[in-house]
Amino acid sequence: GYPVMNMMCGAPERVASALVAGTLGKQDLAHDPCGYNTYGRALYLSRYASKAAHFCGTSKQLVIVKVALGNTETQTNEERTRSSGSAGYHSVVVPGRRLPLSPPPPPPLPVTASVSGGLYAASLRLGAASRPAVDSAQGGPGQHGEEFLIFDAAQVLPLYSVAFEMLLKS
Repeated sequence: GYPVMNMMCGAPERVASALVAGTLGKQDLAHDPCGYNTYGRALYLSRYASKAAHFCGTSKQLVIVKVALGNTETQTNEERTRSSGSAGYHSVVVPGRRLPLSPPPPPPLPVTASVSGGLYAASLRLGAASRPAVDSAQGGPGQHGEEFLIFDAAQVLPLYSVAFEMLLKS
């Protein structure tokens, strides 16, 4: 069968809220106030929390989801207007969006997170959060880590909502 994975989604508040509420629609995927939808109007998912956190805007909320990727197409060309995968494909994997330059990425900091969803709720103090590594093989400076684009909300099951804040190291 097709792969099913747990991934992180860092999205503007409107998209994250709709995802958690189970009301995510095409209009939410097209909502891109910061210009982050480089590869298309889709839900961007990453296996890396550090990558997803860069794209959650002021909400400081990650949504951990279980996603059915289906047949995955590989794309490297930026296409902001893409609203589906090619015929026969259920998702698209891309080399990763450029990390936002404004505000600049924070230095390594301790992170406090509260997790809710499913049967669990917790408040965690995580170790130092570091900037994501830059892999020159995946697009050069300012990019890292592949991302998966999902165009159909039925492929995604939200598991947890993780609210976090960055705290200065003392």
